[in-house]
Amino acid sequence: MNSIVYNKVVLLCLCLIIFIFLFPQISHAQQKPLNLSPNATTAISGLATDILLNGPNPRITALKPQLDPQDYATVKNIGILPDSPWYFFKTMRRGIRMFFTFDTAGKTYQLLKDGNEKTLESLLVVEKAANEKDTIRRERLIQVSTNTLDSVGTDFDSVAQSLDILKKTDPIQGYLVQQEAFQFAGYYLKHQILLQKQEDRLGEQDFLAVEQVRTKHLASIAHIVVSENRDPVIFGEQLSQLLASQVGSNNTQLATIAVLRDLENKADSNEIKPLQTGQTIMQKELEIKLLRLPKAERLKQIEQYITFIHGNPIREFQAYNVLSKSFTSREMTVLTQALKDTAAQDFKKHLNVLDSADIQKQFVQTLFSNYPIDMRLLMYTEIQLTNDKNTGQLERLQAIKSLLGEQICETYGKNPTTLVQTRFYAEATTNPSLLDIRVGEFLNQSLQSCEDKTPDALAVISDLQTKINNSFIAEAKTEVFKRLPTKAQAEEILKKENITVPVQDEQKVAEKIEEETQQIEEELSENPTVLEQEVQQIIESVTTPTQETVVQQIETIINKEETIASDSQAIVEEIIQDTEPTQEEITAKEEQIIEEIVDAAETGETSPLVEELPQEIQEEISKETGVPLPTAKPIPTLAPTVVPITAIPTVAPVAPTTTIIDTVAPVITSVPPTAIQVANPTPIPTVAVPGL
Repeated sequence: MNSIVYNKVVLLCLCLIIFIFLFPQISHAQQKPLNLSPNATTAISGLATDILLNGPNPRITALKPQLDPQDYATVKNIGILPDSPWYFFKTMRRGIRMFFTFDTAGKTYQLLKDGNEKTLESLLVVEKAANEKDTIRRERLIQVSTNTLDSVGTDFDSVAQSLDILKKTDPIQGYLVQQEAFQFAGYYLKHQILLQKQEDRLGEQDFLAVEQVRTKHLASIAHIVVSENRDPVIFGEQLSQLLASQVGSNNTQLATIAVLRDLENKADSNEIKPLQTGQTIMQKELEIKLLRLPKAERLKQIEQYITFIHGNPIREFQAYNVLSKSFTSREMTVLTQALKDTAAQDFKKHLNVLDSADIQKQFVQTLFSNYPIDMRLLMYTEIQLTNDKNTGQLERLQAIKSLLGEQICETYGKNPTTLVQTRFYAEATTNPSLLDIRVGEFLNQSLQSCEDKTPDALAVISDLQTKINNSFIAEAKTEVFKRLPTKAQAEEILKKENITVPVQDEQKVAEKIEEETQQIEEELSENPTVLEQEVQQIIESVTTPTQETVVQQIETIINKEETIASDSQAIVEEIIQDTEPTQEEITAKEEQIIEEIVDAAETGETSPLVEELPQEIQEEISKETGVPLPTAKPIPTLAPTVVPITAIPTVAPVAPTTTIIDTVAPVITSVPPTAIQVANPTPIPTVAVPGL
């Protein structure tokens, strides 16, 4: 009897395995084609081009219309999601497939490919959670999504560890695994941009749960990105290319800077330098690119990217604060002030709902690291709230500061040398801002109040504050101001900031403080007219660099970095080339848009992409699909904006658009051989890694 039962079980298992492999996905019926007029085809082509340049309209919250063609094809055939009780069949299929893959490179590729699909599955479940009204169901969806995302991060942890082993034991296999791992790490970072946009649709508790998992495994991603001593110019441009399909080629430098800054925060100490170098290259490339544009287009470009800022406001502020400090152009500094201000506005939205001690503590633990650099946004927002007289937000900000004060005590009270090694210490003692003065004062006060502190810690923090203040004073003395406060006014300003200044320098230092304070108080992202006026005051003095100057400026950065490979000049030449979307890319995007319109129509809905087209085209598509248009139709526009600026020309929605940028990230299809450092000198053959 037992033998009969055993045979039945074996037979059932074999049938199950056959079913899993023969029917991995639910088959889809063939789509009904759309018979569109030439005008509609032209409009869709224009929309496709615009999305490739500027990314999807930020007001679109549905996930599928925001995907690039590659991810759209994956999602359309993704099948069962993790919230389904039948998801274990998909997990089993993946496990069996992995079991029968024997070589290390093949296993790694399959692990990463499955991880890429699981990340998209997690995104789809988060989207469900954002749309779910029932609290219990939403909490379950968030739990399922974070568990899935955490498993992907764990897979990247394993790949990062395998890389270190393979580089020592089998350099050729190590090289193959490295190339695959980098490609999929780029996909993962691209998907995190989508994830952060979905995060902003969640309640605070759910946002924190997702954000905690999102950042949990970034150390492994950082390790994969900089592994093999990869040239920062190369990995920066490669990441830029991968992100461009999500944010548009016009926004790719800013998006890459934010991503690299996010990785830097979690990276090991020996990996921070190349990540910083990658940001520096992107910053200079962005500045050159913007300075070559007319004023109106330059304003439009910054304003447009503001709409892409989502997720963790502390990380965003860090990226754009470094960006503004790095720019050599006064105009670019003013423009990027709007980016910093947008991060502050997002931070205020979080303060609105941090109404209990528990949620405040969770917020600090999730979003703030032990590094003082995180506190710049806190001081920036405090200045704005003091000016706005928003007592509720200000009280919650003070509660956050109190929690951070305890964290400072625990981190640096007995180990002050770790403070000296931070990025904040290096930046604040050489090129400080008013925010750094306030952070230094806050660090000092926190350690003074700390019961468990050492005399060395007090000495280090006191010395840091002195260095910050002295450096700020020295910089103020070299600046030329149009006006100065009276002596009495200067003394009052300096007393408020607790700065001791030589008498002859008091008025200059006070004016520098006042100008920085006023710039923060203006809240440029909320007042674009003020932004335009600021730029207008200095626009006449801005010169457009020639192509020769462009190359020289980038070469200056390259020559300063020891990690840059000898063939960087070839990459520099690529940077200054125009990169309009190729016809193949436009065609693929057009096909995706039409497919999305038909997919939505089959469910009786109108795709958000239809609303991006002119009214007459919307009506034509409605007649063709048989789906009535929504009653409330927003004004169609191809160029997303926050608040319209009169000096910025509108984009015609029908004719295909052209790029407003002369230089964007080059398309690098392969890693230059001279940039690849492999332990084994044997030439490594080029291996085509299959795409998704």
